[in-house]
Amino acid sequence: MNLALRYADPETARNYPLDCRERLEWHSTGNVHSAGIKLTDISAGSIIVPSFALLCDDDYQFQFVLRLGATCWHLHPVPCESAPEPQSNPAVSTHIDCFHVHQAVCDAKLELQVIGPQAISRFLVTVTARPLELDDVAPPRGIESCPPPPALSQMSLGEKLGPRVCSPACTTMLLARFGKDPDLAAVSNACFDPVSKLYGIWPLALRAASRAGCLGAVEVFDDWHAPQQVLSAGLPVIASIRFAEGGLPDAPLKATPGHLVVVHGIGPSEVFVYDPAAADAATVPRTYPTADFGRAWLQHRGAAYILLP
Repeated sequence: MNLALRYADPETARNYPLDCRERLEWHSTGNVHSAGIKLTDISAGSIIVPSFALLCDDDYQFQFVLRLGATCWHLHPVPCESAPEPQSNPAVSTHIDCFHVHQAVCDAKLELQVIGPQAISRFLVTVTARPLELDDVAPPRGIESCPPPPALSQMSLGEKLGPRVCSPACTTMLLARFGKDPDLAAVSNACFDPVSKLYGIWPLALRAASRAGCLGAVEVFDDWHAPQQVLSAGLPVIASIRFAEGGLPDAPLKATPGHLVVVHGIGPSEVFVYDPAAADAATVPRTYPTADFGRAWLQHRGAAYILLP
């Protein structure tokens, strides 16, 4: 892992299953709040994924900006109503919810601006980075698991919308696991991005969860250790996977350029998953070979949502 920085209020920091710093210096003027995070050197070929979630009574909007000297790159504001101006620079490219680093970046700073609440109190900020692609991933050590959520098929929303809402479906499963009373259609509406016309934008899933009372983060992992730590704390992991035809035996999807599933068990030979692409709730529980699932998840990006009760 190139980088893993986590900041939260003291209560959230104690509850987060991975090492989390407790202090972030906020600068506030009315309902506008900003914070800066200095990054370590990031090598070429890396992905940088920042995430933010906030518990508050007010609605909120936020945006991340990566600055390197006089040059800056803007991720889409969340929520987003119109796309930012295209940015052309050979060092870094933006991809809605993450940065791809094409030339080594040194002495960069990540800036976060939040608009809406009168104060920042319960929050979680993470910044993780790793090589975008890995040649191989070592198998996990031992077995870790946690109670699974209630099973939910994204196909319950019908043939037109169902195939598009794996991210809302996974988020809805975890909200139900944490004792909320979520509705898949409502969560899907909250996750819809009018610019890309997608339902799978990572920060919108976190924002939908926070509006339901659950903080969360998006992180990128390059091995099995951190996901197993999360499971050992009793929390499932929502994994972002992709695979070519035949890449994941017995999966409901034959191939996918991007899909999300809930992981609730990891061992050297098997990974236990709730796959919302299944035709119905009864067939959502799946068991995948660890080697195949690792290739589908950790060899490219290794992105995951972690939600707190």
